Amino acid sequence: MPKQKTGKPSAKAKGSPASGPYKNSKGSAAHSVPSKKNVTHHKFSQAKNKALVSNLTSELDSLLGDLNSQLQKKKTKRDARLEAMSSLSKKDAALDEAQAKHDRLQSDMMSALDGISALGK
Repeated sequence: MPKQKTGKPSAKAKGSPASGPYKNSKGSAAHSVPSKKNVTHHKFSQAKNKALVSNLTSELDSLLGDLNSQLQKKKTKRDARLEAMSSLSKKDAALDEAQAKHDRLQSDMMSALDGISALGK
């Protein structure tokens, strides 16, 4: 059996239109039929909001594009730096190898000179 409503507003109804300044002469809430002014204002607000959203979206797209281009530039610089470092490490390895070969040849030449001088004695 449904509970019957009494004339007293409940605790929930404090914020409802029936308990606020929108009461009609009988104390109940007035019907909320939007006036033409409100409808026009509502449509204007919707159009204004749509334009704002569109503008914000285009600004965000522009900022995102800028960020992407900056990121791409940084990646390119990083890749170039890494390639240069890898190139340097390859050059360092080649230099170390050449230095070791030079040291071996120098040692072989010294041994050969020692052998030649030993033969001359």
